[in-house]
Amino acid sequence: MILGCALGACPKPHHDEAPKPAPSAIGGGALRSVHATFGDRKLDFPYGRAFPRLGGVHLVLSTKPTSCAAPRALDDAGSIELDVPPGPKGDFFAGAPIGVEAWFHDPERSTTQGRAAPWQTTLKLDARPGAHVAGTIDFAARIDGADDRASGAFDVELCDRDAPHLEAGAAPSVDADGPVSGSLAGDAFTAGSAIAEVWRDPSTGEAFVHALSFFPSSGVDCATRFAHERRERVILFEEMGGVSERRTLPGPQPATAFVSAPEVDPASSGDAGAAPTLQALGAAGHAWVRLDDPHVDAAKQGDRLRGSVAAASEVGAPAKSTGHLGGTFDALVCTH
Repeated sequence: MILGCALGACPKPHHDEAPKPAPSAIGGGALRSVHATFGDRKLDFPYGRAFPRLGGVHLVLSTKPTSCAAPRALDDAGSIELDVPPGPKGDFFAGAPIGVEAWFHDPERSTTQGRAAPWQTTLKLDARPGAHVAGTIDFAARIDGADDRASGAFDVELCDRDAPHLEAGAAPSVDADGPVSGSLAGDAFTAGSAIAEVWRDPSTGEAFVHALSFFPSSGVDCATRFAHERRERVILFEEMGGVSERRTLPGPQPATAFVSAPEVDPASSGDAGAAPTLQALGAAGHAWVRLDDPHVDAAKQGDRLRGSVAAASEVGAPAKSTGHLGGTFDALVCTH
């Protein structure tokens, strides 16, 4: 579902003026369009708009006219939607390729309500969002046996571009030295072990890093990690961009950070013991991962992945979701 402009800040629609595709911000004013193939259907997305959301920018590409002045989605319009987080420098990763989650919809095929994961998507903005948001996007996924892909350039209007958090949304740097450490809910945290879970897409066989887990205990391995998750607090980074064999992207990549803490279900008899419960570390878009020469395609059980991470909660986060951490890691690969 395509949302309206944030906080109702869009101007009133002018029904006598149909929005037109925006000219390219570079390249002599040629119209930009994203071309997609969803199964056996071909669609073009020459229209779009963007607006602030979740501390970042939400981008909507459409097969039918849409704009800040006329934000309502048409029932028969195809759409591609994604969120661009602010990045460590607050520049929304401008000029750098990143992986972000992309949702797409073809109204003429109810089965095509699809998702491309961050490791299946490459987004690159031409510049930091201003009056417009311009760049390129490319993704490929296989859903129910059908290949769904899109590629092309876009240039869309940014609605409500004076929103305060567009100027104050920078997240922590990923250049911290030393082991991963920080503070969680007021308690110090230092990682003694790190695990990199490498999965394979069941539809394509493509390898990707599903999660990075940081344990306070040393010596955690592929056989003992589940036992440690049931008795100690663990930090997880998931939904990472640029961490698959076909899209190994350089530089910091968006991720989502969680705190996994053992809790006993009050509704249980008590025999089951504690089980890990996930809590987001702040809001999505304030965690980053950078892998060093990952070679995800060749990763096997017992190999090592190295890199750096950072995460921080936003101002006003609940106490149990408050924290910050960062540092470098040397993670043991566990395959799935």
